[in-house]
Amino acid sequence: MTTSRQGLILRKSTGQILRDGQVIGQRCGQCAATGRFITGVHNGVPTGPGGACFRCAGKGYQTPQDERRNQAYDSYSAARAIRADLAR
Repeated sequence: MTTSRQGLILRKSTGQILRDGQVIGQRCGQCAATGRFITGVHNGVPTGPGGACFRCAGKGYQTPQDERRNQAYDSYSAARAIRADLAR
């Protein structure tokens, strides 16, 4: 486990983020828990000038609310792509 400046603890085995012993979210896989949008990987290190990660809103972890929001966005995006495909 590792502790951050904000008092958050990351359980590396499960990817869970803890605050005061309570699970508050999961490590963001989209930005590799950096909170910054990744545009590439160089020697295994995420790189890029990108801004705040859209999936976790720059926190580096996704709360249950973030996960629900992302699932809704993903569902809408998939439905839109299918509709566009069927319209051809």
